[in-house]
Amino acid sequence: MNTELFKGEKLYSSGDFKLCRESYAAINVAIGDNQAVGIIAGYYDEDLTIAYVSEFFLHNLGYSYEEFMEAVAGSLKNVFCGENDGFIRNERLVKIHGSEDVKMLNKEGAPVKIRAYKTDSFDNEGTPLWILSAHIDEMQENMQLVNQVISSGFWSVKCDQHGKPTDVFFSYEFRKMLGYHNILDFPDSLETWQAGVHPGDIEMVDKAFYDAFRDCTDETKYDVEYRMRLADGSYQWFRDKGEVSRCADGTAFHMVGIFVNIDKEKKAAQYTRRADAFHRAYTKANLCEYYVDLKENSFDSMKVEEGLAGLFGKNITWDEMIGRFTDTYVVWEDREMMKQFYDRAYIARKLEEGSEEINLECRILMNGNMRWIRNVIIRDSAGDNSRYALVFVSDVTEAKRKEKNLKEITSQNRIMNQLIKGTVKLVDCYAACDLERDIYHFYSQNMNDSACKPEGKYCEFVEFMASRFKTVSGNLTLKQAFSVENIRKMLKGPDDIYRFEYCTRDEKQFKSIAISPLAWKEGKAVTVLFISHDTTNFLKDSADISANWKGTCQS
Repeated sequence: MNTELFKGEKLYSSGDFKLCRESYAAINVAIGDNQAVGIIAGYYDEDLTIAYVSEFFLHNLGYSYEEFMEAVAGSLKNVFCGENDGFIRNERLVKIHGSEDVKMLNKEGAPVKIRAYKTDSFDNEGTPLWILSAHIDEMQENMQLVNQVISSGFWSVKCDQHGKPTDVFFSYEFRKMLGYHNILDFPDSLETWQAGVHPGDIEMVDKAFYDAFRDCTDETKYDVEYRMRLADGSYQWFRDKGEVSRCADGTAFHMVGIFVNIDKEKKAAQYTRRADAFHRAYTKANLCEYYVDLKENSFDSMKVEEGLAGLFGKNITWDEMIGRFTDTYVVWEDREMMKQFYDRAYIARKLEEGSEEINLECRILMNGNMRWIRNVIIRDSAGDNSRYALVFVSDVTEAKRKEKNLKEITSQNRIMNQLIKGTVKLVDCYAACDLERDIYHFYSQNMNDSACKPEGKYCEFVEFMASRFKTVSGNLTLKQAFSVENIRKMLKGPDDIYRFEYCTRDEKQFKSIAISPLAWKEGKAVTVLFISHDTTNFLKDSADISANWKGTCQS
């Protein structure tokens, strides 16, 4: 036994196990890094068998060696309680290295909070060992209870000789607030913490954090509020505050801090600010705001437009004020309905009937300009339903102007739609033709005319039309007129229109067609629109009129 290492403490063994020099070195590290008062070590077998237990460890849990081994059945899995799955599952325990806050049961069955430090080694036969040092600190336990009460967690950072942050420790409560359980879920590293800070806050937080370390005068404090990502991916607000310990020359060597959940308070404050902003925005549009006692014929002015302030005198009643306002500002055509609207008996009756709000729009003349106002009366839910009312008078002139413009635009659109419908009635059929890709889409107003396929190759469309129709002039065949070369020849610019007449082969139906560019590229039409309408009746009427005139002249 290494008596210098344990200074007289006994180290109990549960079997014929022997520690080697490396094992003692690992135990020394576990003790030194945790200021431990006890050691427990064992093997990575199925039960995580306990091989060694120190007397200090047993004393602080209230056990004798025999009582402890009987209580836990010689297995590390039975030592812990609570959310310590990292120490009772082999595949997770082997990954843990460093400090972790855990709970162990003492002899009375009460949970004891312990700072555990875990490291690995092997025995003299080369078999892997897990080694835990246990540090029980009543002040730390009290601190953890306080953290639970105020929803906070402890953290600390160690620095190198140049004051640069290196090692970090996050308490169990810190991790728990974020939805994590142990060092595997949320490792002790600055990178882990920084990765969880909201992208919108990380620049500000990083600057405040490192500025606090760099300021040798200790005047710059780390005290920030920011959003932190939880294990479920959501964000909550936290306040993070730390104090730096420094060497004589001002170089930082240690920082400790507290991490407090302020999500409820922050969101409540944000809600209040939004509500205040909404109220300010709402009242900004109001000319006047009043709290009216309908029974006593009195009122309190919460807000009055500067130009209307002259209406008020000492001991003026609500009826007198309404009378002066109506006679002074309301246009003559709206005065009667304004007086009826603000009649106290009428208001009380409407409120008593259950109306939550009554309103009226009217016109006023103010500073020589006509303005529209909206008068709104709502009940005061805190008082008598028919006695107290809130009155708001707001300027809606701009809203009225926009409403008028909208009606004019709607009317213009309605007229345009009628014109379009009238124009469409003249169109017999139309087609969109892509001359580059040899594609067409055909649309017919005559539902009975289904001989032409709705889409296909343009060359097939030309063949179909040429088989049923011919040009009236006879200068070009219909196939020649519809050729890509001829269309591009006739359409010299993107605004040109190529027109001609054609008819059925038996000359019983006549049509007029207009071809115009839809897409123009590199000086030529790429896509064109064919619009055709039937002129048979027009030509027939013209022929009949001509024949009648000819007969009359001959007579």
